[in-house]
Amino acid sequence: MSALAVSLAFVLWVQNPAELFQKAPPAVDEALRARISKFFQAHVDGKFRAAMEVVAEDSKDAFFSANKPRCYSFEIVRIAYSEDFTHATATVTCEMDHPSPGLGGVKVNAPRTSLWKLEGGQWCYYIDPSQGYQTPFGLMKPGPGQATNIPPSIASGVSPEANADAARLLSWVKANKLEIRLSASQAGSDELTLTNRGAGTAQLIMQYAPMPGLEITLDRKTLKKGESARLAATWKPGEIPPPATIPVQILVEPTGQLVTVRTKFTREPAK
Repeated sequence: MSALAVSLAFVLWVQNPAELFQKAPPAVDEALRARISKFFQAHVDGKFRAAMEVVAEDSKDAFFSANKPRCYSFEIVRIAYSEDFTHATATVTCEMDHPSPGLGGVKVNAPRTSLWKLEGGQWCYYIDPSQGYQTPFGLMKPGPGQATNIPPSIASGVSPEANADAARLLSWVKANKLEIRLSASQAGSDELTLTNRGAGTAQLIMQYAPMPGLEITLDRKTLKKGESARLAATWKPGEIPPPATIPVQILVEPTGQLVTVRTKFTREPAK
């Protein structure tokens, strides 16, 4: 087992799993926050050449050709560092346009995940294709209700047991189902349950594109270990028909897990 694997396994043994990602020294954290702010502010300003200055050399071509959705404002929510503070994963909420049929574009605060590494003494944004597909809502991989945003220095080069413990941090909260079903033409409601199966307290941050007649609520936003929250959706049809699906994103802190629930509107066949 490598020295990094031994160190990570020791941390997992002596610490609460929520403390897996160590708190960075103030100077390191300040430097990274400044680079993250420069990167996302360039998206706010529409000055992507300025954003390119923060991108790692091996990711410049991919960033240049990638879709760059408009970001109206942003807030750094969380930063998870690798053990040696050479890589980090940042969760940032961005105010963005979200297309909604019949409504045009609406603005939502969507969580985004970005990867960072030290390059030449500077923090740089980078794209790692092996880690999944970058969407406007963060770094995603197949697997319902889970987000894969473990820094690559943790995800590789350590034992399977250590990686499994790190992955569990990103699956603290479990939903009893990942789809809410409503009739597009009739008033109704549906709900699901989110349960905290992690080792500590979880905070839930919910975002979804608003739709006239649709209300989605969480009865609890703070869950201690073993506690559950009820996510309820109520629908009253109006003049504007709903889209087939409206995604609901639940960001879990402090782990950075992203649970995606689909609000699906069914349509009765014509008689």
